[in-house]
Amino acid sequence: MKKILVVEDNKTNMYLFSRILRKGGYEVIPATNGEERSRDC
Repeated sequence: MKKILVVEDNKTNMYLFSRILRKGGYEVIPATNGEERSRDC
């Protein structure tokens, strides 16, 4: 399964984007800002 990083500060948009991408076969890695996940890279 391919992973995709979704950075979105709006919770509603994050939910919608994540749901669409999961239905498309992606594993979603959510973040509310760029700094939050850049530490994990």
